Amino acid sequence: MLKRLTFFPKLIRTSTLFLDQSRFYLPITSLNKLKSNHANNQVARFESTEQQFTEEQENDETVEDAILKNALKFVPEYGFTSEAISKGAIDLGLSSASQGIFSKGSFDLIDFFYKKSNKDLEVYLEDLIKKAEVKRKNELIRSGIIFRLNLIQPYIKHWPQAMAIQTFYPSNAIVAIENLLRLCDQIWHQVGDNSTDMNWYTKRLTLAAVYKSTELFMIQDKSENFKDTYRFLDNRLKDLGSFNKIKSNVTELSQTINGSLSVLKNMLNLRN
Repeated sequence: MLKRLTFFPKLIRTSTLFLDQSRFYLPITSLNKLKSNHANNQVARFESTEQQFTEEQENDETVEDAILKNALKFVPEYGFTSEAISKGAIDLGLSSASQGIFSKGSFDLIDFFYKKSNKDLEVYLEDLIKKAEVKRKNELIRSGIIFRLNLIQPYIKHWPQAMAIQTFYPSNAIVAIENLLRLCDQIWHQVGDNSTDMNWYTKRLTLAAVYKSTELFMIQDKSENFKDTYRFLDNRLKDLGSFNKIKSNVTELSQTINGSLSVLKNMLNLRN
């Protein structure tokens, strides 16, 4: 019997973007414990007598996930860095060399946080719908975006750098865009969007532009409790009433991403 199933999207290509429209599931297998010699330039030595990770623990959570999850509590101090990952490993009783199993370092931690936050968003929306506390579709979309943005706020000091790492390196960009579109697909799916024509794509691209521009506004927002960010979001959500010009929506998303690059470069003192 399979202990756990995970969602893998069936990707549909449109232009240079990949969107997931149909869903299928594959089993997750337990990751074998890594045993290697750090002195010989191998990484992460895990001895069974020192480990508390078993197949039953944390719903079959992998060692990698456990380290990255624990590393998040060190992000406010160390940022989304390999040092935070190392601290997370040490805090679990593992060797600091364990961070070496993450080939992309900082991006692995950012990607883990992004995917975990998307899962938390899905659970939040399901619970909100189940309780019937918010019934209007527009209010559900707004609540979903605000919840997702709030997950970033504990790390807001380091999020500009995280956005830069996701965007500036081509090897990371495809994954980052997929994570963003997955976020938008979750919101529309949870609010009951059943469109099967071009509106399916238009809605997700438009929402991606709204979310990304609001995220960019938030990292510069100095207002109390991000009040200006939520006001900015409300103004942008007014644009969601029309989905009949997919070209303009794709252009808007592209302009938003390019604008993010320019602002981030200025904030981080990065120049071409």
